Amino acid sequence: MNKIALINGKYEGQTLNIMITNDKVSGLGYIPEDKGEEIKVYDLKGLNIVPKEGEKIILFKKLNAVFVDAKENKVKGEVVEGQIKFIDL
Repeated sequence: MNKIALINGKYEGQTLNIMITNDKVSGLGYIPEDKGEEIKVYDLKGLNIVPKEGEKIILFKKLNAVFVDAKENKVKGEVVEGQIKFIDL
C-alpha cells in the first residue's frame, strides 16, 4: 500500500503542492478533494515532475523541509507551511 503526502511548499519562488510517495518526492501536484484516490500531477513551466537522480527531500521537525540536489549539494526549495496530509492508496 502506498502512502501519499502533500506538503504545501515553495519552489523557485512559487507556492505549490509537493507530492511525496513513500517518503520520496514523486512530483508536483494535487489530490482533488472529491476524488482522494486520484492523483493529478502537472508540469510547472517545463519543470520535471519527477526528481532527477540524486535529488532528495530532507524532513526536519515540524515538517519543515528543503529540497537538496545530492550531486551539487544545492538547496532547491523549501516547505513554507509544513502542512501534510497522508492518504492510503
